[in-house]
Amino acid sequence: MAIISIKAILPQTTASMQSSVFSVAISFLLFIIPFISSAENTQQEISSSSIERGLAVYKKSECAFCHGWAGDGQGHPRSPGAAANLRSSVLDKVALTQIIRCGVPGGVMPYHDRLAYRDNRCGVGAGSLSEKQLPQQGKNIKPADLDALLAYIMSSVQGMGSVTFAQCEKYFKTGSRNCLYLQSNTAP
Repeated sequence: MAIISIKAILPQTTASMQSSVFSVAISFLLFIIPFISSAENTQQEISSSSIERGLAVYKKSECAFCHGWAGDGQGHPRSPGAAANLRSSVLDKVALTQIIRCGVPGGVMPYHDRLAYRDNRCGVGAGSLSEKQLPQQGKNIKPADLDALLAYIMSSVQGMGSVTFAQCEKYFKTGSRNCLYLQSNTAP
């Protein structure tokens, strides 16, 4: 991907204006372009052990606090805000990876790559974002764990439709009281 200098595009603007335009450009790249990209990565075979490991990472990284145990965006009432509904997400592996690693500048999604804004791996360094724009740091997720988390999200959450009793018991455990409200919503 070619990187275009903000100064080349807007040579007669102030540094603060360039910073604002740069932030908007980064947001555009992070969230609009992935919607147009193909979903080829979702068709890869994913091992069951990788999915199980991904579920463990989802739990350990406390993704459910915001996204809900089912990934439906129905997190804890004390979470920082309405999280994305991962069940209806159309983001591909590349876009999900970027968002998990770098968070959402200006939003509530934290970043989970401990080096995210120490270099330019997220397209911008911390010095280029205002304090309000810089995402909070979440729990660090190692690359192998990130791959497993993506395997879990893409195979067991994305495109799964309404939450079922069986999915709830798989997440918690068989006979979990957390799933009683879904008992009449069992899948055939």
